[in-house]
Amino acid sequence: MGWTFEMLAFYFPTAIPMGVQDEHGICHVNPNRPRKIKDTDSIIMLAEDDDTFGKAKQEPFWDFEAWTKSRSQASFKEADPNDNERATVLLCNFFDRGVGCALLFALDEMLAAGSEVDIFTGLEQEECKHILENAQLRAGKTLTNIAITIHYAPPRSMASMHYIERLRVRSYDHIFVLADRETESYEKADTKTVAMIIQLRHLMDNAHGDSKVVSTFNPVVETCTSIAEEQLAMCGITNVVNTSLLLSRVLALVTMKQVSHGVLMDLLSIDGNNLDIQDLQAYLGKGERLPAELSFAEATSYVHRAAQQILIGWTQEREDGSTEYIINPKKKLETRPWHAGCRLLVIKDV
Repeated sequence: MGWTFEMLAFYFPTAIPMGVQDEHGICHVNPNRPRKIKDTDSIIMLAEDDDTFGKAKQEPFWDFEAWTKSRSQASFKEADPNDNERATVLLCNFFDRGVGCALLFALDEMLAAGSEVDIFTGLEQEECKHILENAQLRAGKTLTNIAITIHYAPPRSMASMHYIERLRVRSYDHIFVLADRETESYEKADTKTVAMIIQLRHLMDNAHGDSKVVSTFNPVVETCTSIAEEQLAMCGITNVVNTSLLLSRVLALVTMKQVSHGVLMDLLSIDGNNLDIQDLQAYLGKGERLPAELSFAEATSYVHRAAQQILIGWTQEREDGSTEYIINPKKKLETRPWHAGCRLLVIKDV
């Protein structure tokens, strides 16, 4: 075809090229920009659906080459990289059959040595330790970067302030509250989760004397039903994940398009690419200032010029002042206001 992967982003106005599947069926997410596209390659696209994205345009809808020539060179410089930092984490509602063990392995890979994880669970200490030991044997690896402390509470009392207040709530960098699927029903699991969040938030708002204070309470919460999501939203908690629904969607995605398996394996592996939230400032050249207005096409140019990354979305403010992430904006040439609080969502090679 004569095109490089770098050029592709400016030939598909309603989609975003993410990678290439070669003639052997191997997926290359975020490949090198000079990579030549072959007739035997298939382009991996991020699009709303098959109907909204068509063939490539004959001419680019944005002249990246001219834009680059009119500006100085730039290199990606992240102001505050937090990859592999040391952190203190709280993990609530840990049990054997949930996502708790997988989460611990992910934290061990992502955090620096000396990180601490407090497990708040209804399992007795010996049972919890046995689960952790078996999980490490099954995975064939050992948790080396995180030191785990187990905090027990009777299963029916885990949402009780008497037990929650024993935790060093205001000292945690990250808080994960899992759904306790060991209970009788999803509704009861969600009831327990919401009650626990209310108690944790109360402690965050009223505790004093800790050496480290977390300015915002923004836990990652696992839910089972949409009702719990609505209740948590009323409490100001929006970082919510329904893992059962997510798993179903992933299975359906992989079944319908097998190339999705290769993409997900790359994005979810510790040594592949990952999703990251970045400030446009990190992509500016010497002497450049943040633009007052910006189109998605130009934002893509900033990213391509400075880094081996793919821009897939950005933040946008809602009418109520909250922030949402827009993935694959359709009007890529339409400009919008830009300020220091806006963020980019990129695929970044670790």
